[in-house]
Amino acid sequence: MERSGSRSVDILSLSVIRGVSAAVFTISIPFLNIYLYERGFSMSLIGFVSGVSTFLGSSMRIFSGGLSDIISPARVIFYGIFLRSLALLSVAFLIWIEADILLFAPAIFLNSAAFSLIINGSNSLLSYSIKDDIKRIMAISKVRVGINLGFSIGPIIGGFISHYWSYMLLFVFSGIVSFLVLPLVQKLNNSEFEARNQSVSIRDYFSDMFLPLKSKLFLLVSFSTFFSALIFSQFINTLPVYAAHYSIDKRMIGYLFTTNGLTVILMQLWITRVSSKMFGNFVSALLGILIYASSFVMFGISQNFVWLVFSVFYMTLGEMLLIPSLMNTAMKISPENKKGVFLGFFEFFETVGWALGKYVGGLVFDFFVHKPIYMWSILSGLTIFPFLSIFITMLQENSIRRAKRRYINK
Repeated sequence: MERSGSRSVDILSLSVIRGVSAAVFTISIPFLNIYLYERGFSMSLIGFVSGVSTFLGSSMRIFSGGLSDIISPARVIFYGIFLRSLALLSVAFLIWIEADILLFAPAIFLNSAAFSLIINGSNSLLSYSIKDDIKRIMAISKVRVGINLGFSIGPIIGGFISHYWSYMLLFVFSGIVSFLVLPLVQKLNNSEFEARNQSVSIRDYFSDMFLPLKSKLFLLVSFSTFFSALIFSQFINTLPVYAAHYSIDKRMIGYLFTTNGLTVILMQLWITRVSSKMFGNFVSALLGILIYASSFVMFGISQNFVWLVFSVFYMTLGEMLLIPSLMNTAMKISPENKKGVFLGFFEFFETVGWALGKYVGGLVFDFFVHKPIYMWSILSGLTIFPFLSIFITMLQENSIRRAKRRYINK
C-alpha cells in the first residue's frame, strides 16, 4: 500500500485489475489480426481498418483525462472495463456471422475507447497519489509486473482456445473474464476525488483539455511517446502475423508473448531500481530505444522459433527501460491539479502511435514479407525518430532545470 498524505492507493488491487485487463487483451486482440488474415484480407487493409478504428478510439484518452479529474480515476476504470466487455462480445458476434472486415471497425473503436478509460484512470490514480520520483517509478513498475503477468498468461489461453475451439470463443471468454474484474475496482478509494468534483464545471472540463498544448516540454514528451509507440506496436501487431506466415504454430506464437511477459515479471523491478539510480529517465529511455532497434534486426535474421524467443527476450530489456521512464517523466512534469488531463493528452499521443504503427507495419509486411531482413531493418530504422525526440526532450528539460537554478541563485 502506497500513501501520499491522506490518499492511499492499493497497488496490489490496481495490479490485479491491470493484469486481468492485459490477459483479456492478449487472449483475443492479437488473434483478431490472424483471423482476418486467414479469411483472405491483406495485412495493409487489416492494418488500415484496425489503425483508423484505434485512432478514433484513442481520442477518448483526452476526454477520459478530464473525467479522471472530475469523477475520479476509479470510476473511469469501472466504466472502461464495462464497455470493453461489451466490445469483446460484439467481436464474437461478428465472427459468428462472418461479417465483412469493415463491420469490425465499430467494435475495435469501442474496445480502444474503453481501454483509454482504463489506462488513464490507472495512471491518474498513481500520479495523484505518489509524489516521490523513485517511489512513483517503482509503483509504475509494480503495476507493469501485474500487467505482464496477465500478458504472459493470456496468449497461452488464447493460443489454446484458437487451436482447439474457435476464434469466436476467444472473444466470448475474454468478454466474460473482463466483466468478472469489476468488483475489484471497489477496492480503489474515491473519497478525495468525490470531494473535489463539486467545484469543477463543465466549462472547466472542456477548457482544460487544451492546457497541455501550452507546455513545450510536455509536448516534447508526448511526441517522444508517439514515436516510441509506433515502434513497440510492431511486437503486438506485426510479429505474430510474421511468425504465422512462416508456419509457426499459433500455440507457439503465444509463447512469444509469454516470454515477453515473464521477462517483465522477473526483471522489471530490478531493472527499474538499477536504471533509475544509475541513469535516470531520459538515458534509460534512450538505451531502451537502441535495444529495440537491434532486436528488430534480430527478428529478420532467422525465422527459427528458438531464435525468435531469444530476440523477444532481448527486445523486452529495451521495453523495461523505455516505457516506465517515459511514463514517469509525464507524471513528474504534469501539473498537480490537472494530472488526468495532461496524462490523457500524453496517452492520446501514445495510442495514435500504436494506431499508425499498425498501418506502417502492415504496409511494410505486404511489401517485404518474403525478404524478412529488409522488412525488419526498415522497421528498425524507424527508431531514429523516437531516439531523436527523446534526446531533444532531454536537452530541453536540462535547459529548464538550469534556468530555474539561475533564478533561485539570484
